[in-house]
Amino acid sequence: MCPAIGPQAKVECPLREIHPQSSKKAKPEILNAPSEDQRDRICRQTSVMFPVSEGQKLRQELIYGTEEWAAVYRHDRNTVESWNREFKYESSSIAATARRRMRGLGAAQFMFVLEIMQRNFARIASFFEKQARKKTAPVVRRRRDRDGLSHYVMNRGPKDETFVAVPGAPPKPLRT
Repeated sequence: MCPAIGPQAKVECPLREIHPQSSKKAKPEILNAPSEDQRDRICRQTSVMFPVSEGQKLRQELIYGTEEWAAVYRHDRNTVESWNREFKYESSSIAATARRRMRGLGAAQFMFVLEIMQRNFARIASFFEKQARKKTAPVVRRRRDRDGLSHYVMNRGPKDETFVAVPGAPPKPLRT
């Protein structure tokens, strides 16, 4: 849009009238205004239309203020605040002012990154400890199922490793 249009005009142009609400400050003046046949669109237009595809890089997935946006925002915000609380107040070296004394932003940033790494490793270790504590109950199989003596199992008959054939030994009695 032409910079000489509207109350927020930045320049004065002989082709445009000064807006009544425009500031009274001195503005640069355009000396060589283009003639009627040499004017670009910027001199002829008073409004601009943008296609829908314009600005897709910065487009938001969720519409601000909707219930879906609020649910996602609430979860994300709680995650960030939880991290901040843990990082700043719970046995963190960054919370102790005596441990933060150093010269230069580079040194402070380096220590800050090390603290974040330490916190991440602590969280990972905590996760693995919780997983190790979870005890799965061993599968207890009844002897008749384990040895294949039940009629309710898929493969009927005893398993091969259950009975060992000893040469010359009498056959095992059948169970009834």
